Amino acid sequence: MPENTIDLAQLFQQVTQALASNQSSLNEADTYNHDHGDNIVKTFQTITNAVQAKKGASAGTQLAYAGKALAKPGLGGSAALYSKGLLVASKEFKNKQVSPDNILDLFQTLMGGGQTTSKTAQSPAADLLGQLLGGQQSSQSSGSPLGDLLGSLTGAQSGSSDGFGLDDVLNIGGALLGGGQQNNSSPLGNIIGSLIGGSPMSKSPDRSQSAQLILQTVLPLVLNMLKK
Repeated sequence: MPENTIDLAQLFQQVTQALASNQSSLNEADTYNHDHGDNIVKTFQTITNAVQAKKGASAGTQLAYAGKALAKPGLGGSAALYSKGLLVASKEFKNKQVSPDNILDLFQTLMGGGQTTSKTAQSPAADLLGQLLGGQQSSQSSGSPLGDLLGSLTGAQSGSSDGFGLDDVLNIGGALLGGGQQNNSSPLGNIIGSLIGGSPMSKSPDRSQSAQLILQTVLPLVLNMLKK
């Protein structure tokens, strides 16, 4: 697998674990059936198993296989939405792999539940993180202000057993967005809001909560992959 390629099986496995750790609270957020946590964990277990079964194939093939695996009864309404999102994403990623340059496009499509979305209409926060994710390695070697900032932040974590995590994303986003200003929303929250807002996942508290958890898991993992 090319160095800049994201292992979808590993990525979705981490997401599944995060959802499983919050399964009870996601069930509580579902005021109708009280089973969203159970269903969303099954959904991402199915996605993980499907992309693992097609490991080595193009991302488009993996995503299409996962989308079809979800297109069956018994997994709940969220599975149907993610199935549609995966099938649309499979066309966007036909004959190519997922990388830090396009990871936000993938999750924007997934959160859209198959809806057509404009990739050029992302918020400034999402655009900024996209540039960060896509350009971290080259910026670190270019001696640019962004490279100096990333180098100092990632270097400060080198002795930490926790690795490069959510706090680091917030620190980087805050510094790049002028984080010295006090406000009620974090940079990461703005980025997540731009990917979820207006999507089917934002229409109910339980789906919104699980979607936020998914993105809170994915973004630090991608930065951690770039750091290695």
